[in-house]
Amino acid sequence: MAADEVRHQDPPALVVLTRVLLQARRKKADKLKHIGQPIRLGSLPLALVVRDDDVWAAENSAVLTRTSLETGATLATFKGHKGPVTCLAFHGDVVITGSWDQTIRVWDANTQRLLSTKKAHSDFVKCLLVIPSLKILASGGSDKIIRFWDISDHNWPSSPLKLLGSISAHTRPISCLAADENSFACTRLFTADSLGAIKAWRLDRQYGVSANCKGIFEADLPGHTTGVNDMWHGAGMLWTASTDGTVQLHAYPLPLRPLNSVPVLAHPAPVKCLLPLPAAMGESYVLSGAGDAIRTYDFSSLEEPEFLSEFDAHANDVTSLAYWHRSVPGKRQPEAWIVSASMDGTVRRWRLAELVSPKAKTQGYRIPTPPPPMPAAPAVVLTAEEERELEDLMDSEDSSSEGSGGSPEPEDFGSRRPSPPPVSSNGSSAEALAAPAAIVA
Repeated sequence: MAADEVRHQDPPALVVLTRVLLQARRKKADKLKHIGQPIRLGSLPLALVVRDDDVWAAENSAVLTRTSLETGATLATFKGHKGPVTCLAFHGDVVITGSWDQTIRVWDANTQRLLSTKKAHSDFVKCLLVIPSLKILASGGSDKIIRFWDISDHNWPSSPLKLLGSISAHTRPISCLAADENSFACTRLFTADSLGAIKAWRLDRQYGVSANCKGIFEADLPGHTTGVNDMWHGAGMLWTASTDGTVQLHAYPLPLRPLNSVPVLAHPAPVKCLLPLPAAMGESYVLSGAGDAIRTYDFSSLEEPEFLSEFDAHANDVTSLAYWHRSVPGKRQPEAWIVSASMDGTVRRWRLAELVSPKAKTQGYRIPTPPPPMPAAPAVVLTAEEERELEDLMDSEDSSSEGSGGSPEPEDFGSRRPSPPPVSSNGSSAEALAAPAAIVA
């Protein structure tokens, strides 16, 4: 059936509701157009990684882009995938991408040269994770399989990715990966899927002629009722964010000191991303992206986390959060900034000091109530998610024309226009609908 025919069969009330939601999104986007010094991308960002002063974004238009966080200028575009790019990871001076086209591609991060292409899964590639200690790349796909690839001593492009092993214990598409490389006993991998299942594995890596990597099952970690969207591990703690509207903390392996029950952080919308901040900052903040908002919590006490603020940051779902260690001319100490990406097509930049302030809490905007359906129209039953989205939008009108009562002051990013720095050899990350890396509790 043609798309036009389907639209013509939509109940009039549903058509009206759709139009109201679209109009509300446009109105909100206009009111937020200066908040967070937005950088508008060419398409929708599905995952991002911040390196030095640049943001690397995997986009739904089948490209990877590198953009300066200081100037907002696009520095490089990596083209070659045949479908949306869903995830990226770094290994030294190469950047690795995964896509709906079922391939993993390896690029020279400095020259944009394509070094290798590998058909990695029989369905979408959803997440990537580099594990430097084992010299492997882990990939997860909609085919429900995790695969391990050898990235040791590669002579790109003459040495394509070599498969070392796989895990096929999940019953739903793999959504995100995380690793614990700091254990004295082993390297541990955590895998999560779109049904909410989380599994812990001990990785056994063999080198030489018969090189391989095996995942030895350790435990199922209960908690979520539906898909896990983001997952981070550090200091013996696993943080997870889910479509069920919660952020949860799992102590695995068992903590050195007994913990009382750690509260589940309930959100008013599905949580697409989270960001536990590095311990070196001296603060135990955890940020989350749920709906259009960024929330901040103080986890100085694991048993009694404190909600600090909620900031109405975007005109559509926040999909990724990243930490930016920004060097500012004239200041001895770098500033802590947060970079967010959203389905509104923007990347935005926020001072952490202002996000953690209670003043950041906002009321949002209120939109007109949709007109009642035509008498002849059949009743329309909204899903819980549609009702939640409409309620969030209708709870909004009380904010100022700039979108928040405690919005950060505009930053003059345009005053700095440095030449693009070379890509450093450290740092790695995974997908933003699942972006794992070593962090803190």
